[in-house]
Amino acid sequence: MINQNTLQAFEIIPKKTDEAPKDPTVTFEDNYVEIRYPKAGVFTCKSIEETLHLAIDLCAMHRCRRILQKAEWPICHNEPRCIVDALGRVSTLPGLTFACCCDAHTASTADDESVPGSSGVRIRFFREREKALQWLGAK
Repeated sequence: MINQNTLQAFEIIPKKTDEAPKDPTVTFEDNYVEIRYPKAGVFTCKSIEETLHLAIDLCAMHRCRRILQKAEWPICHNEPRCIVDALGRVSTLPGLTFACCCDAHTASTADDESVPGSSGVRIRFFREREKALQWLGAK
């Protein structure tokens, strides 16, 4: 007998649509790009890099230099290092400013951190969205 999971795997019957999204969303707001990570999901440094690449492309399209990343907890076990390394590899925008906002960060950088290998990319970690937006100059 074939069970429902097997039928869903072969897309014979649709999966439930009320499930939380598994992938991050990348959107352009008034004057910055926002990355929102879903509540569920485990992300790797590679998937973080791919998402950052999309966000940077969206920044270029809208001629902005600000990115806010929002999550309710660290999205990856080595999140700060992954973000800094990925920004160094994929950033093509000089003067990019990146704020990472996570309610559950246990530590945050006290000062702006320059991203090695980039053209003046700055990054800072926050717990509160409003402070992150203020630092970005997006409010």
